[in-house]
Amino acid sequence: MNSIFQPLGLQEIKMWTDLSNRTLENQKQFSAIYIGGGNTFSLLNAIRISRLDKALEEFIENEGVIYGGSAGAIILGSNIMACAHMDANNANLQNFEGLNHMVSQ
Repeated sequence: MNSIFQPLGLQEIKMWTDLSNRTLENQKQFSAIYIGGGNTFSLLNAIRISRLDKALEEFIENEGVIYGGSAGAIILGSNIMACAHMDANNANLQNFEGLNHMVSQ
């Protein structure tokens, strides 16, 4: 992560591996949030289970910026099924709606 973001002028990078109990208060310290890759179904499931999706929605409503790479980008769209040919639905998700609904149109 450092090799990607430091050339862009970002000197301090914090990574969360535990998504539980994350709130808008936790996120206010950040100018932006980057959601990385992995299995798209598992990533979206983890975000939903931890209710991080609600905290991310508040972050956006407070003019926060969210970026995604690979699976992190896919979950920010309206539907995650673009990944179905690459990722196994190990999380047994039934709702394939992405987080796109969080953004005001």
